Amino acid sequence: MSLQGFLQAIIENPDDDDVRLIFADWLDEREDPRGEFIRIQVERSRPSVDDLRQVKNWSREQELLGAHEKDWVAPLRPWVREWRFVRGFVEWVRIPAEYVLGGGRKVFGLTPIREARFNEATEHIAGLAAAPELARLRWLDLGYNLLEPEQSKQLAASPYLAQLASLNLACNPLGNAGALALAWASLPRLRELYLYRTQLGAAGLEALLQAQGWPGFTVLDLHVNPLQAEGTMVLAGSARAAPLVSLDLSDTQSHDAGARALAASPYLGNLAYLNLSHYRLTDTGAEALAQARSLQALEELDLSGNDIGDAGALALARSSALLRLRRLRLRFNRVHDEHVKHELRDRFGDDVTR
Repeated sequence: MSLQGFLQAIIENPDDDDVRLIFADWLDEREDPRGEFIRIQVERSRPSVDDLRQVKNWSREQELLGAHEKDWVAPLRPWVREWRFVRGFVEWVRIPAEYVLGGGRKVFGLTPIREARFNEATEHIAGLAAAPELARLRWLDLGYNLLEPEQSKQLAASPYLAQLASLNLACNPLGNAGALALAWASLPRLRELYLYRTQLGAAGLEALLQAQGWPGFTVLDLHVNPLQAEGTMVLAGSARAAPLVSLDLSDTQSHDAGARALAASPYLGNLAYLNLSHYRLTDTGAEALAQARSLQALEELDLSGNDIGDAGALALARSSALLRLRRLRLRFNRVHDEHVKHELRDRFGDDVTR
């Protein structure tokens, strides 16, 4: 098989390590150091490899990149601004959107791109949405592009989003109207959604949680949105929240009522990480969380920047409901009693109130 034949096979079968390793052997026969690099990165991607082996592989990987990265990425450099190698090939890129609609489109034929951040995309969403290359992506980042509801509608109309597992639309003024438009998108594999600082309210969140054909989220980042307690209640009452492993509701103005809704939810049994910092919590909300047996999988809880005092902190330190909780953050609260601090440190370590 030719070089171009191998490359095309890898692009068409991006999850198949065997194709990559056969190509690595082909490169070895030609004394091309890229073969060793591919094998190292493939091995490093496998969690079964022991720690010592991983360290050695990482060290050798950096040596090879230092010596050859400039040459390996040279065909992409006219268009790509940032890149990341995954299993031997550039799979993540940052590229201006207008390049993808011009000569930069050819980068999709040079490497198996699976993850892309498109910047300067405000005026190009309709063109991006119509680009067949989007069908290869599992991770799409359109954050910080000043996208408004009209662009959200254009994106939702794309027929090429079916492979997306992760979508980042953070720091765009989408509002509820943008969320309502996005809910019409065909996203049957979407598991991670990043919508922080998008002016999202309860109505928009409800539309997303009711979107037809979406599988339910494992990661949901909604921080710095005006959800208030109503939005948190919508989330807590949705079966779409059941797969959630990571949830960020920091600075959503949800108060104790929001915490009580989360504590009472029957759908958050898989949640391992919860961020409620700057949430306007008092002891009442902290005590509700401390008694939440529905949060039995919780391992990390961030309650920094609230109005929690000694009573709420003590309830968390003595919680028999949050048995898996290993990391608690209570910085910038009103915890003053040294006995309470001692109990917190005994259970969660020295960093709990720092």
